[in-house]
Amino acid sequence: MEIANAAPLGVLAFGVSCLVSGLFFMGVDTDPPESTTKTVALTQIMCGVTLFIVTILFLLGSKPVNATFAMWAACIFGFFAYVWILLGWTLLRGGDLKPLSSFLIYTCVVCIVYMIHSFQLKATSFGILFIFATIGTFLAWIGIRGWWGQGVKLAGVAFFILGFIGLYIGLWEMLTIQSVKVLLGG
Repeated sequence: MEIANAAPLGVLAFGVSCLVSGLFFMGVDTDPPESTTKTVALTQIMCGVTLFIVTILFLLGSKPVNATFAMWAACIFGFFAYVWILLGWTLLRGGDLKPLSSFLIYTCVVCIVYMIHSFQLKATSFGILFIFATIGTFLAWIGIRGWWGQGVKLAGVAFFILGFIGLYIGLWEMLTIQSVKVLLGG
């Protein structure tokens, strides 16, 4: 039994969460604050759950020949599942974001490594996605730590842009590529 490519679902879930979180961190969608925070947190948690399912599907559906790509994809989807669930849970429970900011700088480093690897694989749109993820997580880190007040708002802009990059990759690139393969019988 073969499992369909779950990557478009993962990228779309990531994009939606980035878009909602970006508007929230930019200060656009913040009224009323308590209920908006809960909505953003639940969006992030659901994105994390979706990414976790995509991770499992990648691991179950990989063939030994494709294991390198499957591991690359499963690791990044799994890692971001953890990021979104942790961030959403922290926001939902009213937790302190400062300890979480250390996790964001770690995420920034992971994004740099995946950005480099994406460009090496000639996956340019994923490379661009990781550029904005690197910028967004770095700005969120310095903003949450209180080192630069505008950091969180600018991180919101980066995440807002990430939302549309996710939409482009998930709908245009991945679904178009899959449609062409089906039409060509490949």
